[in-house]
Amino acid sequence: MRRKGILEIIILVVFGSLLFITCETDPEEKNPFKGNWLSDEGYNAIFEDSTWYIPQYQNGKGLKGTYTYTDNTAQIIYTEITTDGIDWHPITSSEASSYTRIATVSGNTLTWGGTTYKRK
Repeated sequence: MRRKGILEIIILVVFGSLLFITCETDPEEKNPFKGNWLSDEGYNAIFEDSTWYIPQYQNGKGLKGTYTYTDNTAQIIYTEITTDGIDWHPITSSEASSYTRIATVSGNTLTWGGTTYKRK
């Protein structure tokens, strides 16, 4: 009888371990930046897996780029800019120098330079 109880415990432990391993959360949920963000000023920032864009920012400029993140801090890289929302061109280092290169997330708040965004 004791042998049967030990065998049942072993089976439950193995099954529970397999269930825990296969039920890992969705990898997309691990990226705290991914999603749509809206600022009080009406700027919309869209973060995808490793890219981001703001269709229209200050003075009507649009921005695009890539990012990497560790925990809740992202390193922002600017790759393209537009002044009319239609024609995009590679951003120059002098154009990019006026923009902040670090963003942070805390809960549903994204802070990027002097702008605060809320998750949509």
